[in-house]
Amino acid sequence: MKPIAQILATTHSNNFIFDDEEEATTSIPNISYRIHEFTVDSLAVVVDYSNAGKQPHEIYDALVNYTSLHNPSLDSLRTAELIRKYFKHKLLMRRLKSEHISDFMREMELTLEESRSVRSDRLPILVKLPVFYKESIETDSLFKEYSSLTNDRGAYTSDEAWTFVKEISKYSKNEKSANFYFSNKNNNLLKVAVPFKDMGNSAWNYISSKKEIGIRSTLPKMRVRGYDFCLYSMTNSYELYEPR
Repeated sequence: MKPIAQILATTHSNNFIFDDEEEATTSIPNISYRIHEFTVDSLAVVVDYSNAGKQPHEIYDALVNYTSLHNPSLDSLRTAELIRKYFKHKLLMRRLKSEHISDFMREMELTLEESRSVRSDRLPILVKLPVFYKESIETDSLFKEYSSLTNDRGAYTSDEAWTFVKEISKYSKNEKSANFYFSNKNNNLLKVAVPFKDMGNSAWNYISSKKEIGIRSTLPKMRVRGYDFCLYSMTNSYELYEPR
């Protein structure tokens, strides 16, 4: 059978969600911002709209035009509290480990504290918090199930079958991609990041539906920022084939 050769070029990022917004607009001194007032937890309102299937830009517009007539469900209120506690813990752990705290992270922290009075420039962060949360807990769960590689610059020569594990969507300022994860017999992970607008996205969706694919390539290691976890990443030079 003909090998599936070089189906697409992929791009890769080792950024954790907190590190992906380094270029996000942050506060500018001496500029006056509008304060948006809410009668309930603003994050719960975002969760409620998100659960209803609204897109981020629709949620943003709804927040700008918020009226007290919208009351989020009890489930949304609980989810908002989970999100708030989760990210506060993440930020605390970064400080305890003396890891970099960017301007965006500081703005996120302030946004988490603003429950019913939110500054206008922080609404875009507020809107994205449920998306960041979903991606982050999926990544946490994935890494708990697989073995991390040693943190060195070595590479691995692959000529074996890899099993599809999971696809985790990435939505950030610097990366909008589908991250496809595969595992090998050693319980290690390989990440293939494909931008949503890339023509190869549909090809990798097809490949992942096969559950198992043979990969010939030299795979470099990458450390996932924000995690004590290393995995393999795909380069632009590889060959895919049907395993026996």
